[in-house]
Amino acid sequence: MKWAENQTATPRSYRLATLIDPSTDVLWNTVLKPYAYDDDLSISAGDPAQFFAIVANDEVEYNTAGTVSPIVDLATPTHGTLAVGTGSRINGVIYTPPTDTKLAGPVTSKYAVRSTSMEKSTPANITIHVLPRPFEDSFKKGPGTSSKITAELLGNDFGTENIDSTRRINVVLTNDPDLDMFSMDKVPDTVLAARERSKLALESKGLSVDANGDVQFDAPVDAGAGPVVFYYYLVDDDANLVGQRFPSARPARVTIELAEDKPVAVDELIEIPVKHGPSDLSTKLDLQDLTGNPEDYAIRITDTNIGAGGQGRLSIDGSNYNAADHNEGLDVTYTQQGNSAYAVWFTYEVVSPGGQVSEERKITIHVVPKAVGESISLKRNTTADFVLFGNDLPSDASVQLVNVSNPSCATRTVADAASGKVTITAPNGTNTCTMTYALQVRDFPEIVSNKATVTIQVTRR
Repeated sequence: MKWAENQTATPRSYRLATLIDPSTDVLWNTVLKPYAYDDDLSISAGDPAQFFAIVANDEVEYNTAGTVSPIVDLATPTHGTLAVGTGSRINGVIYTPPTDTKLAGPVTSKYAVRSTSMEKSTPANITIHVLPRPFEDSFKKGPGTSSKITAELLGNDFGTENIDSTRRINVVLTNDPDLDMFSMDKVPDTVLAARERSKLALESKGLSVDANGDVQFDAPVDAGAGPVVFYYYLVDDDANLVGQRFPSARPARVTIELAEDKPVAVDELIEIPVKHGPSDLSTKLDLQDLTGNPEDYAIRITDTNIGAGGQGRLSIDGSNYNAADHNEGLDVTYTQQGNSAYAVWFTYEVVSPGGQVSEERKITIHVVPKAVGESISLKRNTTADFVLFGNDLPSDASVQLVNVSNPSCATRTVADAASGKVTITAPNGTNTCTMTYALQVRDFPEIVSNKATVTIQVTRR
C-alpha cells in the first residue's frame, strides 16, 4: 500500500472499513461504521467550563442541524465534570476543571459515537490536560541574602498539586516570556542559543532551581542592581522527567525588589492548655506569623526565666535554647512541664536576613488549667461533700476553685477552694440541676481556666 498524494517518509495511520447493506434493494448502501478517534485536550486550572468539539475529528453521519448528539456512553471523568453539549454544540462536550484550583494534571474519560443508522463506534479515549497556572508575583528580598523562594512563587498559583501520583509540578525559569522553552524535536540553533542566553541571564541575577525543584535566589549585594525581574512556567511533568511535558499556557512575571521591611516585634500573651504528658507537651510558637514578619526572619531570644526558675523548656530549630551559643533561629518551640499550670516569659528580637534588628519585646506564656466538670448523684434532703478536681488538669495543688455558681436546684458551700471540696445540700424534691466552676492558678491568679459544668442528679434514695 502507498499514498497516491503527498508522499512523505513520515509514517501515517489508516483503518479498514466494511460496507454495510441492511436494505433489500439492489442499491449498495455505502454507510461506513462510525469511528471515534482519541482526543487530547487542554484547559488551565481554575478556568471556567470550556466546550470541546470532539466529534470534529470523528467519522460519523449525523444530523448536524438536529438536537440529538452523536456522542454516547460518555464516562464520568476522573476529576472535574464532563457533559454532552446541547443546541448548536451537540458535536462536543463541556468540561469543567476541578473546583479545587490547586489540582492539575491528566484527566481521562471515554465516549463513543452513534450514527443516524444507529451504528455505534468502539470507545475512544479523552485525555484532558488540566494545566497549572502561575500568577504574577512581587516581593522584597534584602541585598546579599540567600533564600528559597518557591513558596512565595507558588502561594497564589493554581495547579500546584498533581492529580496523578506518578507525575509532579515543576518550576521552569526563563528570562524571556516569549522564548520557546519546551520544543524537543528539531529545535533551531537560534532557539537553542536563546535558551542558553536566558540561562546565563538568570544565573547573573542569582536565580537557579536545585535538585529538589526549589527555586533559589541569591540576591545581589548592591541594592542598585534591582529590581530583579524574571518569569517562570509551571509544568506538569513525569516524576522521572521522561516523556511529554505540559507547561502552563503562559509564564508569570516576578519582580523582586532589593530591599527589606524593618522587622517588627510585639508584646504578646500566648495561652497553652495544660497537658498531662509525658508525650505531646511541645507547642510550636509561630512568631513570624504572630508578628507579621516574613517566614525567613529569625527570632533571637535575649532573656528568659524558662529553665532558670521557670518551668518547661525552650528550643530553637529543634535544639535546646542556650544563651551563649544557641539563641537565634527560625522555629521556636516551648515544651511545658506537664500536669502543671503556671506562667513563664522570654524577651526577643526579630532579625531580618539582611541584618536589621527589631526592638526588644516580651512573650508571656500562660499554661492554662483545664476544667472538665462531672456528674454527681445526691439523695434528696441530704448534704454531702464533693471534690471537683477529679477530672481536671492539673490535678495537683497548683490550682484552686473560683467562680463557683449556685446550683439551679440546690444550695452549695465551697468548703475548701484549695482542695476542690464543695458541700451541696439537695432540695426536698427529685430533680436534675447544674452548677459551674473554674480553676485559678494559685501562684498566678491572673490565669483562670474555662468554665466547666457539674450535673447534679437529685434522687429519692
